Amino acid sequence: MTRLPLHPLCEMFPRINGSDMDDLRDDIARRGLDQPIVLCDGAILDGRHRYDACLELDVSPVFTEYQGDD
Repeated sequence: MTRLPLHPLCEMFPRINGSDMDDLRDDIARRGLDQPIVLCDGAILDGRHRYDACLELDVSPVFTEYQGDD
């Protein structure tokens, strides 16, 4: 699967790792993805950690397109 690129605004925020990422991955494994990953112009605007966890867990990510104007 080809990974989606990150939107430049998404990269303004630091990555989580370690136990925080483990907790997110465990939560998605138990409950599934409950917040969609937000795309803007085909790139991930919000949800890169959820996206990474879904790919690692073989969970189908759910996407929504950004609807704002700013």
